[in-house]
Amino acid sequence: MRIKIADDNKGQLDAEELAQAIRSLQDVGAVILENAVPLTLIEHVRDIYLEAFARGQQLKHPPMEMPFLDHRLVANPFALQIMEAAMGSKIAWGLYYIHAAAPGAKAGTPHRDGNHLFAELPFPLPVSGIFVDIPLVDFTAENGATRLWPGTHLLVDNPPTEVRNLNERSRHLPCLQMIMPAGSLVLRDMRLWHAAMPNETDEVRPMLDLGYTRVFPHAHERLPVPQEFKMHWSKAARQLLKTGYVQPAA
Repeated sequence: MRIKIADDNKGQLDAEELAQAIRSLQDVGAVILENAVPLTLIEHVRDIYLEAFARGQQLKHPPMEMPFLDHRLVANPFALQIMEAAMGSKIAWGLYYIHAAAPGAKAGTPHRDGNHLFAELPFPLPVSGIFVDIPLVDFTAENGATRLWPGTHLLVDNPPTEVRNLNERSRHLPCLQMIMPAGSLVLRDMRLWHAAMPNETDEVRPMLDLGYTRVFPHAHERLPVPQEFKMHWSKAARQLLKTGYVQPAA
């Protein structure tokens, strides 16, 4: 479930890497891409966040300004390439969070961020919602890298289990942690069970969390991104908010 992107990647995965990423997303429910975001950008965002954290500001949502709106974050070309292959070319971006584990933070409750579409069906449908997690520091076992339960995005139950009522069931299933260096990102099926882990270090562990969905035939709300920032975005990034989906590359 891990792909290390070469420095001379030209902004896209090759055919073999893309196939591997899609298989991992389908079978495991997640895929890690290393070297997917420039470290200089990660460090810039991290420094701003840590300054706010030191002042006692608990940012749950990134401010709608640069560098948090850099198109290499909100429309990362590697993430978009995988999402388009998995969900089609019409994709909407509508969720943006900062999740941070402060020093001494305890383990979170296993949960999934979204239930199945048509949850009454006895089988899972293809992915229609993906979170892209972008760590702002190295994710390690010591600082509480997020725990995942591989394959749980395919588990269905009728009636559907409450989204956050998975603690007992998760104890009987294998899990792993998202250990990865800064500059990585994770694409995660919204249905995949996961939980924050204890941060046993003396430093905060922050992560950006962006949510994308396949566009269905109904309206989507748009995030209020100022035009002065959108004008510096890539075409793909502007398209996410202009029409609610990303046009296929010309």
